Amino acid sequence: PAKALKIFKTLLSLRSRESKLPPPCNMRARSLGTTMSSSTPIQFLLDENVRIELAEFLTGRDVNFKNAKKSSTDKMLAKISIAEERIVVTNDSDFSKMCRGDVFGIILLRLPQKDPNLLIKEFSAMLDDEPRYADSLVILGPKKRSVSLLPIRPLPNPVS
Repeated sequence: PAKALKIFKTLLSLRSRESKLPPPCNMRARSLGTTMSSSTPIQFLLDENVRIELAEFLTGRDVNFKNAKKSSTDKMLAKISIAEERIVVTNDSDFSKMCRGDVFGIILLRLPQKDPNLLIKEFSAMLDDEPRYADSLVILGPKKRSVSLLPIRPLPNPVS
């Protein structure tokens, strides 16, 4: 009985630690390192917080995009992004905390909301570079663009 009690307490301790860990990345949705080939057309998923002028611009450029439904959660957008291989375009910095495998790719807009012309100018320049941003976080700011791979969620430390 004492040994069984010790095992039970150890299992409870492990469960408690697991519940404090961030959820694991959705690795089954896509394998890591998936890239878009040069023949794959880029596709976007526009968060509801993105200006309508960007949708109008993308329509004029014949770029494949979808507008997110109103009140879509970040998780919902991430799932659509993975399922349809669409890069999420958003003003929501919460997306920058996602890991590879959680979302297909992210373009985080860091441009003044009151200046749609700057948004179109910077987005147009990015498209002209023929981007392939699968598994990447792109931060698009005024006259500045940074691109980095989304991080891989670290594995929890083994219990000693």
